[in-house]
Amino acid sequence: MSILERVRTISTRHSFMDKLRARETARALTGPAAVCVLVGTGMLNVVYYFTWHHGLNIVFGALNLSVATLLGRIRLTQPQGDASSGHRKVPATLANRAVIGKRCELRRATIINYSGDPQRIVLGDGVKILGEVEVFEKGRVLIGPATFLGWRSKIFCATSVTIGEGCWISDNVYLMDSDLHQLSMTKRIADAFAYSNGGTLDYYTGVPNAPISIGRGVWIGAGAVILKGVTLGDGCVVGASSVVTKDVPGGVIVGGNPARQIGIAQE
Repeated sequence: MSILERVRTISTRHSFMDKLRARETARALTGPAAVCVLVGTGMLNVVYYFTWHHGLNIVFGALNLSVATLLGRIRLTQPQGDASSGHRKVPATLANRAVIGKRCELRRATIINYSGDPQRIVLGDGVKILGEVEVFEKGRVLIGPATFLGWRSKIFCATSVTIGEGCWISDNVYLMDSDLHQLSMTKRIADAFAYSNGGTLDYYTGVPNAPISIGRGVWIGAGAVILKGVTLGDGCVVGASSVVTKDVPGGVIVGGNPARQIGIAQE
């Protein structure tokens, strides 16, 4: 029996034990043909098992997931943006929304600039953003070199948010220099109805706003919230899930809600 005939015999078997015997037959082959037969037999075993025990829907679901994963990996590894400008990881759609330094990585970033002026969002060299930056009409964001903004973290900026160099801002962190809404219940309800009818919100009239300033080398843990008017000194550490409402001196560790000093950071 030729090699081709043996492969066809293996591919048409139906029982699991038959496939095991077919594998033994394949071991008798030598060279590339043996490798092809063994790989093909193993794949058939997997397909047979899932088809027999779990139904075709699981097989095709797994195949769809594999294809989706492969396509996702291809998209993530493809260089984006203008290579000549050094923005190999910056989607072209973001290039006109901010002033972007060299070696920035913004492939998963969302940048919303309501002012339309790129100068209101300035990113230093080597900034990496996995989250979102949303700047309103009068806002301005400045992020220093080599600073990281984690997954699902968000900057709401109505006035000013400044972040120094070499900062680590973990996942699900919120920086909010505005309350975004008025304290009056009547006015909030009126705004809600106006917004539901397609209107735009006013983040300035009667809304408390104050700048946020974050120093160099600051580390903000996952899930923390930094509220309006807060200054974080150089090298301070904010614990996970903390809510910071007041200034934090440099070199201090804070945690809790509201955040308070719990330690001293290392140099």
